[in-house]
Amino acid sequence: MKSIDTKQVVGYIKSLGFNVFYGFVEYPFSITVRWDKDNGDLKDFMRVAKAEGVRLIIIDWLNLDDEMIDVRTLETDVIQNLDERERIDRRNDAMEAYRKNVGETASISVSWVKDSVRYFYAEATDWWTGLGEIFDEIDEEIGEGREERAGF
Repeated sequence: MKSIDTKQVVGYIKSLGFNVFYGFVEYPFSITVRWDKDNGDLKDFMRVAKAEGVRLIIIDWLNLDDEMIDVRTLETDVIQNLDERERIDRRNDAMEAYRKNVGETASISVSWVKDSVRYFYAEATDWWTGLGEIFDEIDEEIGEGREERAGF
């Protein structure tokens, strides 16, 4: 997916008669069922919600900001090992290339709850997939997972 228009997604969901709650379901949640996008898109997911009598849809999205890149950018001038310094420089440069996406929506999640089961649909931009892999690598090195930050 090239981009995510959150206003369009929210507008579409409201046009179907659903109420929208802006937030996310806290973990741990008893059961979460993820939508298989190979068998349909958001419209199909919403058709199921409608057929199940759901009234409230929970929407959350993640916008990329400068801080997300800044906190993961490492200073390499203090690294003694030349190979490690080059690896970190390459990674810093790779992250910097995504700075053009600051302010854009990286991912969106749409969910609903019925009978204590969370039904979950998520979509991410193509560029977030690449940047997310870099973030995951860094976060793993420092012991923090992307899923915890993004509520996924």
